[in-house]
Amino acid sequence: MVVALLVLTQSADTIHAQTTTAAQLQEVLEPLAIAHAGEVAVSVRVLDEANNVTCHWNYQGQRVMPTASLIKLPIMLEAYRQAAAGEVSLDDMLTLRTEDQVPGSGLLTAHFSPGLILSLRDAIRLMIRYSDNTATNLVVDHIGLPSTSST
Repeated sequence: MVVALLVLTQSADTIHAQTTTAAQLQEVLEPLAIAHAGEVAVSVRVLDEANNVTCHWNYQGQRVMPTASLIKLPIMLEAYRQAAAGEVSLDDMLTLRTEDQVPGSGLLTAHFSPGLILSLRDAIRLMIRYSDNTATNLVVDHIGLPSTSST
């Protein structure tokens, strides 16, 4: 699913000058959804500058899916927004504390000890690439939950 979202983002740059059609979305995304070994449900709505839906496509889009880790996408977006605004730096260093570690949750809890120092950039990578909940907590503690909610 995340792979499909990334491909759509990259493809959107190439087809930005023209009108996006459901057929174009299907051509790019459906093979990825079909080839994925896990369960996949995708729903895409293309918006214009006024936030009007100009195109809609879905693959099992009505299917109910667990969404616990989807919160990590707006957290990542907010961290990058704050970095672009100069509010934080992706090079800010974060220190892993015992109270940050969430049992059964990713690399930082299973393989690293409290006292580990890592950059905000690396915490974001762990959060997205490995769905590391401890890394997620470090990022949220650094950028703030209220600002994440508004993103």
